[in-house]
Amino acid sequence: MGTIRFLLALAVVIVHSSPLFGIELVPGYLAVQSFYIISGFLMAFVYNEKYIYSTRPNYLFLSNRFLKLYPLYFLVVLLVALLSITFGLTLGDWGKFRFYYELYTQSPQSIVALVTVFLSNLTLIGQDIVTFFSINKSDGNFHFLGLQENIQLQELLFIPIAWTVAVELIFYFLSPLVLAKRIKTVVASIILILGIRLLLFEFAGANKGFTIYRFAPTEFFWFLLGVLSYKLVKQNRLPGASNGAILLLFVISLLFSYRYLPSGINDILVFSSIFAFSPAIFYRFSKNKVDKFLGDLCYPMYLGHALLSIIVNVNSFPKPFGTGLPLVLLTILFSIAVNKYFLQPFEKYRQGRLRAPKTKINQEEIKQKPAPTFA
Repeated sequence: MGTIRFLLALAVVIVHSSPLFGIELVPGYLAVQSFYIISGFLMAFVYNEKYIYSTRPNYLFLSNRFLKLYPLYFLVVLLVALLSITFGLTLGDWGKFRFYYELYTQSPQSIVALVTVFLSNLTLIGQDIVTFFSINKSDGNFHFLGLQENIQLQELLFIPIAWTVAVELIFYFLSPLVLAKRIKTVVASIILILGIRLLLFEFAGANKGFTIYRFAPTEFFWFLLGVLSYKLVKQNRLPGASNGAILLLFVISLLFSYRYLPSGINDILVFSSIFAFSPAIFYRFSKNKVDKFLGDLCYPMYLGHALLSIIVNVNSFPKPFGTGLPLVLLTILFSIAVNKYFLQPFEKYRQGRLRAPKTKINQEEIKQKPAPTFA
């Protein structure tokens, strides 16, 4: 799955810059929601075949997921802050801090709201919730935007797309409720959430903005689809590893040809392929070094390009073919370096926290399982 995840991360980078020699891949919303499906499958896999054998599976699972997401997030936030200070001292533009200062000077009574948003930047907690509010300059309080408005406080977020990671964290906190449950429970949960989504579309106008895309309780639908795909493949009701290579080529071709397919149908094809074929691709390539290398780059790429786009968008930065090419190259180089020198020590620590199961039977089962580093 590393190759697919890499291409989805690349798609997000391209969406936030410019086409790469005419290549656009898929829209941002489709890439993110496909990530959610894949994440659901991977979390169901590691929980049921790894964590469940530990003495405290839920605690270990949740704490390890936090250790997977937060250190890199905090590093990028710190680098954005340092870059903003550097630009302020050299160019007179204080980046993210400028937006805080401007809003404060316009509305000094907004100090509590500004501190709240700033703390959300530091902790990651609540970044998705922040996107549903603006700050009323007359009284300095948060103002709920409803379900039809786009983000208004984006400039105050050090990593504007990090609300998707906050949504993912909520998935992880909810996931122990369903990861080890039977298929009927997972399907019932999917139907319930789908019903809520339809109600919000019909009566709350959620389809008029991309609000539903930021609302964790309803986006849990995509995560549950991934969980369901794991349950189905374990019952041999989805393609297996023997079909993984051809299915990988099919999904790759689908991502590159998305823009040329009929509107609406292209979304259905991508979502259904990610749902149905992810297990086969994963089991076929879980021990492939190239696939693993590419997969390890996807999270640093996803967060890191927000930092590097600040540099690329400086007027004096060379970009003869648009912002896409330099941003992609810098993002990949940054991701390789960060993965090797920053993330790998955390990865070793996380993996070391997984204790061996007590019974011989379970030990033999674990030996036969691949040990992916996203655990």
